[in-house]
Amino acid sequence: MVLDTCGISSSRYLPKKYRDIIEPVISRNVCFAAPENILLAMLTDERCHIRNLAARRIIKAREIDPDGNCVHRFVIPAVNFRAT
Repeated sequence: MVLDTCGISSSRYLPKKYRDIIEPVISRNVCFAAPENILLAMLTDERCHIRNLAARRIIKAREIDPDGNCVHRFVIPAVNFRAT
C-alpha cells in the first residue's frame, strides 16, 4: 500500500529538529491507511463507481467470514523514513 510518499520522502530534507517532531506523527497516523479506513473513505466518495466498488469489496469480505467471529487486531506498521 502506498502512503503519502511525497510527504514522507520530503520530510527527510527537513532539519533534524523538525524531523524529530514530524516522523513520530507520521508513524502514529499510518493507521489511517488501514484497509478498513480506506473502504470507509471509498463509501463516501463522490464518484458512484468508487462507492460501488467499496460496497462490493465489503460484501465479498463478509462472505469470506460470514460468522464475524474473527476480530481484526490492528498493529501499527513500522515506517521506513530512509527508504528511497
